[in-house]
Amino acid sequence: MDDFTQNELAHLLAVYREQTLHLLDEMTADLLALEAGTADEEALARLRRAAHTIKGDSVCVMLEGVAEIAHRIEDLMENVMARGGDFDRNAVDAMLGGLDLMREAIDREAVEDVSAEAVKLWADELDAEIHDAAALEAEMPAHSAQDPNPAATPLYPCGDPRPR
Repeated sequence: MDDFTQNELAHLLAVYREQTLHLLDEMTADLLALEAGTADEEALARLRRAAHTIKGDSVCVMLEGVAEIAHRIEDLMENVMARGGDFDRNAVDAMLGGLDLMREAIDREAVEDVSAEAVKLWADELDAEIHDAAALEAEMPAHSAQDPNPAATPLYPCGDPRPR
């Protein structure tokens, strides 16, 4: 960044901050809608694209911690989309925490990065939530061929939590 003047760098970071805060607000709204089951069919794709944009922009301004969080969220959304949109709601709180970490770092007078320690703590929390959800799913009994009416046994006794 030696080629930038201080004024150019300040302008670049101001544009980065404004755009990223806007994307973080949109991502928060989409995650909350997914959790509530009210998201539209494009929510996962928007989340992935927003995370991808934040990741790329953050690399350009050398905010490695912000880029790493965005990268992890992008990968998670890509995996969810590959599974046909089967969204793991257990990870919502952890993802929202990642968005908050990014927002706290950049929504200041002087844009800062998320520390490597904070990224690791957040990533561990996200991994634990994903692992817990996968373990719970593996424990759910599969309907056997002997079950004459599998629809009579609800998979989700309180209603299907997946977005429609």
